[in-house]
Amino acid sequence: MPSFTTIIDERFPALNEYDYRRLFINGFFTYGARWADILARGWLVFELSGNSATAVGWVAFASFLPAIVVGPIAGVLADHIDRRNVLIFGTLGGVIFTLLQVVVIVTDVVQVWHVILLGFLSGAAQSTTIAARQSLIANVVKKEQLMNAVALTALARHGSRIFGPLIGTVLLTTVGAAPVFVLSTVLLLIGLIELIRMNYRMDPEAENKLSRGISTRAVVSNVSSELLSGIQYIRNDSRILTVVWLVAAHCGLTMSIDALLPTRVTDLNGEEDLFGLALIAIGVGSVVGTIIISQLSNDSQRAWTFRVMAVGSGIGPIVLGSSGTATIFIVGALIAGFTQSAFMAMTSTFVQEVVSDEFRGRVLSLYIMLAGGTMAFLNLGFGRVTDLFDVRAVFILPAVLWLIIIAVAVFKSSEFKSLIRHGRFVSNDEKALI
Repeated sequence: MPSFTTIIDERFPALNEYDYRRLFINGFFTYGARWADILARGWLVFELSGNSATAVGWVAFASFLPAIVVGPIAGVLADHIDRRNVLIFGTLGGVIFTLLQVVVIVTDVVQVWHVILLGFLSGAAQSTTIAARQSLIANVVKKEQLMNAVALTALARHGSRIFGPLIGTVLLTTVGAAPVFVLSTVLLLIGLIELIRMNYRMDPEAENKLSRGISTRAVVSNVSSELLSGIQYIRNDSRILTVVWLVAAHCGLTMSIDALLPTRVTDLNGEEDLFGLALIAIGVGSVVGTIIISQLSNDSQRAWTFRVMAVGSGIGPIVLGSSGTATIFIVGALIAGFTQSAFMAMTSTFVQEVVSDEFRGRVLSLYIMLAGGTMAFLNLGFGRVTDLFDVRAVFILPAVLWLIIIAVAVFKSSEFKSLIRHGRFVSNDEKALI
């Protein structure tokens, strides 16, 4: 029987790289802090506002909005300065803002607007790190390890959806929200230490460019032109453009459920324990999905898996919305986590495989901006709609629309068709045969 070390070496080769291990651990703990924050902020505001889904929607909106405001700037920085330093800066900001959340709670002055504002600031710190972390993956692993590394990064993110909410739920139900934010601070500090331990630094050629006058201030002052060049790059590559728009629709229609969960929980006569269990179930499903993605070894497996995850991403919210018992509700959460996380990991890999490293930070930040932006605005809108209409319909109807979109894309988009048939983007000669 092979040893545990042998299994890791064979199944997860990216973990053999020292710097990638540091990046993986950083992602696990910092995302764990993020999910614990989402749990605590959502329920804290739900109670402070008198069970208002609209208020929860505002918190979700504030947390995701920085993906639009801050994310693109961070992506430009990730293309011009040391990506590790960008990560350190963002993680340190997260520590500061999470501690401030603890202060306003323990001093008993906390109000809904405090949670919304600090949610925005913490989200800004998080958005600073995302493009840099994703861009760093290709810098610290071999090309043939890229899918494995992207899937493992997603595994760190989604595995932390079990770890963060699990401990957070215990703290939230026993001693309140403040200790959950203390937990988040500790997790962020652990992630920060791992970044400091990394050996990676900017490559000498890029460093020479920086020393010749491309300063951080100059990069920020030219951010609009830099972003326009990134947008133009995406527009000129139909492969990346197709994936970006699909991801925006996917995140908006199937993943914008943060504002809906507390209301759906109360519909089922549940309280914060069921809310926390639902987040944990999403995390468990996400872990299973990303482990499966990390083990795909050929294009045929990738194509079949991508089809299943695209369809399953719509089925999860439908089950969540139509469930009549807490058990079926948790099953829906498992399906949603399993399929949606795998879909996102695969689309991220498809982009990473074809984008030039010169534009990697900008392209990934714009990818993340559309994903986070649609989730921000639709969480806000769905929260408002939920206070006026039946929450079940707000789960089900957008998910049905997503299924219609992918059905249309099968017939209308040659790029999407190549992914679901071949598991990769194909050449022009191959397209003629599709």
